[in-house]
Amino acid sequence: MIYTITLNPAIDHILNIKGKLTRGKTNRIQKSSCLDVGGKGTHVSVGLKLLGHENLCSAILGEKDSEIFKELLNQYQVETSFLKVEGQTMRHNYILVDESNKGSLMAAEYGFPIKREVMKNFINSHLKEIKADDIVIISGNPSKDTPMEVFEYLLDVLVERKVRLVADVSGEFLKTMLRYPLLFAKPNSHELGETLACKINSLEECYQVYLEHQPLLKNIEYLAVSMGAEGSIFLKNESAYIFYPPKVKTINDTGSGDAYVAGVVAAIVNGKSLSGIGRLATAVGASKALEPLSTGFNVDKVDELLEQVTYRKLG
Repeated sequence: MIYTITLNPAIDHILNIKGKLTRGKTNRIQKSSCLDVGGKGTHVSVGLKLLGHENLCSAILGEKDSEIFKELLNQYQVETSFLKVEGQTMRHNYILVDESNKGSLMAAEYGFPIKREVMKNFINSHLKEIKADDIVIISGNPSKDTPMEVFEYLLDVLVERKVRLVADVSGEFLKTMLRYPLLFAKPNSHELGETLACKINSLEECYQVYLEHQPLLKNIEYLAVSMGAEGSIFLKNESAYIFYPPKVKTINDTGSGDAYVAGVVAAIVNGKSLSGIGRLATAVGASKALEPLSTGFNVDKVDELLEQVTYRKLG
């Protein structure tokens, strides 16, 4: 079974701006804001469902506005399991999409901190069925005010159950997860550089950094490092491939990285080769950028874009 865990879900407000978004002027909204599901793990769950993989989407919700969030997610027909925290409010994200086709701009709220007793309740009530060899994807940081020991408590429980752990987090949360055995991790180049205290200027440099920092990265079976439109590098042991995404007319790239994670996990489960995993993930991420909402993509478009992904092997 595949599980996703979203510790800081949100409601996304998508604002479509007329023309090009410009500072110092009034940017007119073309139409009323559209609502969609926010929170990285929820996007991964939807992506996995679209790729034919049943999964359980679990999350910790604030009491206020939780019903709106649930209704938004229900339209994607994924199985869910939520803990609702009384007295807390769902966070809201505001995503501006203009007509420049250069991607979206997001302003995101922090969300509420998670206390140990809330995490314990979440694990005992909503993750109790997790067992050895299940894939568990932790996607998106908890609120910045969540104590690290609460996050570590969750990781300790999951590792004790011998799950196959996937990390799509950043900052101190990424540093913490690198101490645990991971099936897959997906930082971007800035996040990896920050974690390893170095600067990464290219995908080729990622490969050298990966080789030089094996003592810190040895717990990761598969590692992908992204650099936006420049592509991504996929690494396992000493094997490395750089993948170049197809040129697309970007509408809303929010959630593209989450779609990429869904593509990686789906391809691993399907037993694809390293190059096959990277190609599918790249095509899925590109397909998401063509969609106006934060969540989901066109599966038929993925098949079309798959033929346009180019790659090369390093080493």
